[in-house]
Amino acid sequence: HLAESVLALSVVLPSGEIWTLERSDRRLADFFGCEGQLGLMTQITLALRPAPVQSRPFLHYFDRETEAFAFLEAVASRGHAPAHLAFYDASRFREENALFRDKTGFKEDIVEEKSAVLLHFDDPVAAERFGMDAGLPASRPAKAMAGRYFWSERFYPMKAQRRGPGMLASEVVMPLARLGSYLAEARRLARRFGTELACEASLHKSGGPAGLDAVVILSFL
Repeated sequence: HLAESVLALSVVLPSGEIWTLERSDRRLADFFGCEGQLGLMTQITLALRPAPVQSRPFLHYFDRETEAFAFLEAVASRGHAPAHLAFYDASRFREENALFRDKTGFKEDIVEEKSAVLLHFDDPVAAERFGMDAGLPASRPAKAMAGRYFWSERFYPMKAQRRGPGMLASEVVMPLARLGSYLAEARRLARRFGTELACEASLHKSGGPAGLDAVVILSFL
């Protein structure tokens, strides 16, 4: 979580007071996720990480979303620690293929229009351990080029708006275990309005018994 990289914070309160909070100050956590409503951050001291030894993305396809969710849970339960972990649904990849064709002029798709999981490792030992783990649920690895393409595009979750007016339907955080039922209900509502939702979710450790939390972004054109 971003908060784990913050060593100190200066914040201006609505009253005009200025607080300087160190990592040991319990009040520091109150200012994460409040989107500036409790105070405005004016200075942030961040911890630095060593430069990555390598950059190695993996993209895996699944015929059913439930298989992708089981794969994500297994990644966490088996002790793998990718630097980045994300889920995409088939609708999101349909958008990605259209965007890729618009961008490059190619007629070929960049990915299969399936549910998928993207992992990125910056530690070669961790990447090798993941690649050799025969105990993970079955998946179909994508071509290396597809994985690298999506790793390079990870900062643009709303880029589908290049193809026409679009809307962010929701951006919520929930335990991974709830993601399947949430998507089913969201899609049911979308169908009532003749709309197809596209889903992208970033995963992070929850710090609790749930294992992983999902930051779920739903959008539509």
